[in-house]
Amino acid sequence: MIDFLLRAHRDKAAARRYFEKSIDQNGEPEAVTIDKSGANLAALEAISAESETPIKVRQTKYLNNIIEQDHRAIKRRTRPVLGFKNFRCARILLSGVEVMHMIRKGQMKDDGVARTAAEQFYSLVMYPVLLISDLARPFILIATKPMETIPAPTYSAPAKRFHWLTVLLLVTQYAMGWLVPDRYNLSIGALIVLLVVLRLLWRWAHRGPPEPQTPWVARATHWLLYGLLVAFPLMGWANASSHGWAVSLFGIVPLPPLSPPGSPLGLALGDAHKLTAWVLIAVLALHVADALYRHFIVKDDTLRRMMPARTR
Repeated sequence: MIDFLLRAHRDKAAARRYFEKSIDQNGEPEAVTIDKSGANLAALEAISAESETPIKVRQTKYLNNIIEQDHRAIKRRTRPVLGFKNFRCARILLSGVEVMHMIRKGQMKDDGVARTAAEQFYSLVMYPVLLISDLARPFILIATKPMETIPAPTYSAPAKRFHWLTVLLLVTQYAMGWLVPDRYNLSIGALIVLLVVLRLLWRWAHRGPPEPQTPWVARATHWLLYGLLVAFPLMGWANASSHGWAVSLFGIVPLPPLSPPGSPLGLALGDAHKLTAWVLIAVLALHVADALYRHFIVKDDTLRRMMPARTR
């Protein structure tokens, strides 16, 4: 067992409290190996004098160096891990690495049977598995009905339609903006604003499947995309109203002006509208890259849940 005590002064009282705590947690030992510390030796001799069975004290001057050298093999395994998520995960992984290291050094009992290190480790793993299977055999025989497969949660059909229809309109708007300028761009932009508002209302009223843990940057990009999808068409709409142009929905439904003719704010929004178009493309690229990263690198189910082929 290896334990550590951090204290400003290394004296007999501090060493005794440390050894008493260790004995309470792990039981009284037959022998203790320490370094050449006088405080540790004095504390152990005092505890041994009060104990029914004397404790054998072994001293090694460079004990810490020996322990650190022995743990080089463990550090070689843990350094590429780049840290642990929590203490439970660290305890489980380090215990397995230390057990394998002890087996390799021949410190584990093998009952006199010549086994390789892998066979000894496998026997330690399989023993509790076989024990649990023997205990659970009656229950396995009773449960003859196979378990039903629970499908992975997915987004609702309306949420998918809102998503992919917005993508279709956005691609159409950019294509027409570059190929056929000032033709139906405002109408498509108005439809995009309407779809985004309806989608947000649907999302507020109908909770989707639980989302995996995502960085705050991905969540911020998602909401920034919503804001740009609304702001981008409204800027063009206000700019058209400032120029005195009639705005309608495909020439059928007239739309109210968002700014008076000649408004400096509306004209300034027209200049910002061009810059926002490129910002929106950049944010869309980040959104697509995040979806592909989750699908191919993280390998979660986010992209599959939003595909049109999968319905709830």
